[in-house]
Amino acid sequence: MSGMTRETVTRVIDKLQKSGEIAILKNKVIRLTPDFCREFKCSI
Repeated sequence: MSGMTRETVTRVIDKLQKSGEIAILKNKVIRLTPDFCREFKCSI
């Protein structure tokens, strides 16, 4: 739906995880940091 390949999505998620912007819990849940949410205006 986004037009990105699986490889690109994996690469972006890995980069965000290594920078500490997101955390992947039990290989299922992606936890966003408060700073990430403020920057990208996440809604919960």
